[in-house]
Amino acid sequence: MFPRAPESKPSSNQLPDLVPGTRDRLLNAAHDLFYRRGIRNVGIDEVIAAAGVAKASLYKHFPSKDELVAECLRRRDASWRVWLVEQVNARASSPNAKLLAVFDVVGLWLADADFRGCAFQNATVEVADAKHPAHLAAASHKQGMRAYLGELAHSAGVRNPDALADQLAMLLEGALISALLNGAPATTATARAAALFLLRAAADE
Repeated sequence: MFPRAPESKPSSNQLPDLVPGTRDRLLNAAHDLFYRRGIRNVGIDEVIAAAGVAKASLYKHFPSKDELVAECLRRRDASWRVWLVEQVNARASSPNAKLLAVFDVVGLWLADADFRGCAFQNATVEVADAKHPAHLAAASHKQGMRAYLGELAHSAGVRNPDALADQLAMLLEGALISALLNGAPATTATARAAALFLLRAAADE
């Protein structure tokens, strides 16, 4: 799930720092299976077997597979945001530098051996219904990322921070897909260079 950064090295396909209770075992197992193989390709029985729990335990915590998928995404979102901010703050202090550091940190994730694309992008492809709990969870994550970039852009004092945040958010989305096709090193270098260009252009407006 997360890259092997120097300061923090959780496995890419495990949710960190969870108490190994029934609910958490279900979430960990489901998260791993959904991310590696796809939501539609994994059945409930496989999740139950991987978690080592009874079927009744699953439905006690999650009324449906849809809710299980959505909760996996919500948990991933919470962990991702904490990890990203910690990593960015460890690398930069000024808002401008933090905006660029976002791309450095995301580049670590793209280079991880277990990277299988963005789970939130993947979910929106597999679940087209905009009202589906998983789709809503994915949309919430993307909105949160855009808000984070917006906060940094406003703090950077550029003349049109909202436009810059929109541009950087779109650049990130493209990088997540490009890494699967073109590899992480080239994607990270290109995305960071583009981010620097956009940041300088916004400062000169």
